[in-house]
Amino acid sequence: MAGNFLLDVNKNVRAQSIWWRDILRIGGEESGGWFKSNVCNVLGSGNLIRFWQERWLGHESFMNLFPQLYAKSLQPDAPITAFGSWSDDNWTWSFDWVVELAQDDMDAATEMSILLADIRPKKECLDHRKWLMNHAGMFTVKSAYCFLQNRDSFLTINSNVVDALQDLWVNDVPSKVNIFGWRLLLARLPTHMALVRKGIINNPCEFCCVFCFREEEEIDHLFFNCSVSIQVWKKIYKWMAVDFIPFEEGWKHFMSFGDLVTSKRLAKTRHVIWLATTWSIWRTRNNIVFRGDVFNLDALIDQIIFISWFWFIGRLGVNTSFVFYDWCNNPLVCIDSI
Repeated sequence: MAGNFLLDVNKNVRAQSIWWRDILRIGGEESGGWFKSNVCNVLGSGNLIRFWQERWLGHESFMNLFPQLYAKSLQPDAPITAFGSWSDDNWTWSFDWVVELAQDDMDAATEMSILLADIRPKKECLDHRKWLMNHAGMFTVKSAYCFLQNRDSFLTINSNVVDALQDLWVNDVPSKVNIFGWRLLLARLPTHMALVRKGIINNPCEFCCVFCFREEEEIDHLFFNCSVSIQVWKKIYKWMAVDFIPFEEGWKHFMSFGDLVTSKRLAKTRHVIWLATTWSIWRTRNNIVFRGDVFNLDALIDQIIFISWFWFIGRLGVNTSFVFYDWCNNPLVCIDSI
C-alpha cells in the first residue's frame, strides 16, 4: 500500500481504518514510537495540523520547543490557521494567552516569532503527512519493512521457525488459515497470557487454560501440551494410523507432522491436517470463551476430519477418485498416492 496519507499519529485513532490502527499500534511507544518518528507534516492551508502538538516545522513540535508557552496558550489544541489571519496575500501570526506572559516567556515568544517569520500557510494547498523512509514521501509496506529490518532492536526469529514458516506458506489452504498458522508459529495469538502481558487481563482467575483449568494459557500449552489437546492429537494420529509423538514446541510439532507425508509431489497438502487440527482447536477455544460452549472431543475430531477433507478435495479438483469414505479410513494413503 502506498500513497499520501492524512492521519493523526498523536491522538485517538478510532476514526482511522483498522489497517492504520494496526500500523500505529505496532509502531507505538512500546516499540520505540518508530512509526510516529518517521512521519512529518507538510504545511498547506493549516486547517488539519495542530500548531502546538504536531511536528510541522523542524524535527520537534512547538509544544516541546516552548513548553512554557504551550502551557499558557489559550488554544493548545487548535490548528495552525487559528494562530493568524490573512489580509489580502499577507499572513500575520497572532497568539492569545491565558495569563500575561512573564519576561522569560516574552523572550521565548520572541524566539518563536523569529522561527515563524518566513513561514505562512498556503491557501490553495491541503495539509498532508510525509513518510520520511521513502524519498517520494509516500508510505509503502516495503519501506517500513526495510526500516524494521535495519533496527538494532529488531526481533530475530529462530531459524527453525523461519524454516517452518517457509513450509507453511506452501500449503494450499484458505488464506485466513495460513495467517492463523503464521501467528501460531510466531507465538502471536491472543491467548490469555498474551493478553496478560499487554495489560488487557489483570484477574489471575482468567490466566488459566480454558480446556484444563490447571496451567496458564500459553500457546504451546494450549495447542500441544494441555491434557485435553493431547487427547485431540492422539485421536488424530490414530486416525492417520501412525504412532503419537508429543512435541512441546509449535515449530517442532509442525515439522514432525509434515514428515508423516512421504510424497514429495504434493507439498501443498503436507500440513493440511495439522492446520485443520490447530485451527479447530483455536475455534473451539474461542467458542468456549465467547459463547459458553462445552468442549466435546468427538465433535471436534469429526470437525477436523471434515474440514481437512474439504480443503484437501477442494484443492485437488472434482476429478479426484477419492471419496470422503477413503479420507475417513486413511487420509495419508489419499495424500501419498497423489
